[in-house]
Amino acid sequence: MKKGPFFFSHNLSFFIIRFLWVGSTSIIPQAFLIYNNPEYKEVLLPLILITGAVMEVLGVLSINFIRNKNIKLLTVSLSVISILSLCVIIYTKSFYIFLIANIIFRYISSVFYSILDLYCTSSIKNNSSDNYCNLHIAMQMLAIVLSPLLFSEFLTYDSFILSLLLSVSLVFLWSCFNIKEFNFSLEKSKPSLLQKLSKSEAVFFIFSICNYMVMTLYAGMVIFVAKDYYAVSNAVKIGGLAFFSFSLSSLSCMLLIQFALKMSNNIRSISILKSCFFVLGLTFLGISVLSFGKELVNLYIGSVLIGVSVGIYWPLSKKIMTKYAIKSSKLYIISFYNICPAISIVLAYLMLLLLDLIIFYFSFSYYFGFFFLLYFLLAIASIVLWYDKRFFERQRG
Repeated sequence: MKKGPFFFSHNLSFFIIRFLWVGSTSIIPQAFLIYNNPEYKEVLLPLILITGAVMEVLGVLSINFIRNKNIKLLTVSLSVISILSLCVIIYTKSFYIFLIANIIFRYISSVFYSILDLYCTSSIKNNSSDNYCNLHIAMQMLAIVLSPLLFSEFLTYDSFILSLLLSVSLVFLWSCFNIKEFNFSLEKSKPSLLQKLSKSEAVFFIFSICNYMVMTLYAGMVIFVAKDYYAVSNAVKIGGLAFFSFSLSSLSCMLLIQFALKMSNNIRSISILKSCFFVLGLTFLGISVLSFGKELVNLYIGSVLIGVSVGIYWPLSKKIMTKYAIKSSKLYIISFYNICPAISIVLAYLMLLLLDLIIFYFSFSYYFGFFFLLYFLLAIASIVLWYDKRFFERQRG
């Protein structure tokens, strides 16, 4: 893959898109509902996030209809529509307008992201996939660190919003212009609903979806947890700081692991199976700290533990799927991997809606049910991991 403007601009676009996705799935919807529809926030939040996630999935599948001859015009158009819909999301006070703008933004940005990721993956060789994955994940981890901090602190500042919109415009357009350096047909990478995953591939995706669901529920509810479970008055700021500690620990963990691997020439390849079990254990501990105490220190420590687990698993899973897709010539695997977070959002918030329904008929604490749901997802992930442990044993980080 060519480096220089191409390599940097597309990874910068990944950073921007992830920055906006994190904001539009964590801080922005919760802040919008607290300020505009506080009495219905537990019901409206799942609706916002589920519709947005469905649009992400449809966005990935829409690349079936893309033709290379229109690629530059298409990406420029996607950039402009994304920016306009983002403006509406930030400035509107109407729930219905917010919902429609969010649907448009998530769909358009998903198409844009999928095009860039498929182009990048198709342009690298297997022996250089680690460099692409490391930079790709590092940029997105950095976005996850900065997004909740900046949105929770400066969402009401016009100067921040204008600077953000200008930055998004410049980065997206720069990335669009650099697409001309590719000579790649999307035909072999189209994700088809008729494509059949092998048993091991399906198991890996189920395990990933369970992990993403835990992360999704944490990110989507952290402000509500701070407000209702920990009973703090400035929930948006406290929740944003908790999510910042989660994101910072994720990025720090990933960078420390990469530094250790580079510094030690004798270190053996990382066991993916052992890493996955370690991730589940850390997540279990983080949820336990969150749920068995109502001091703010519990909120922050639990967030850090969950963040470390994400910092371990996310880079490994990206490397596994990238190497696997290149070696097996199954680039559509990347598309399936990219929609795992969106699928996890749909499933996670459908479960929250089901939890609301159960609580309506059976009187018990909402957050007792919420934390039980997180433990339940970890149990499913453990069962799936043990069921096809041979596939994980064959993979090396």
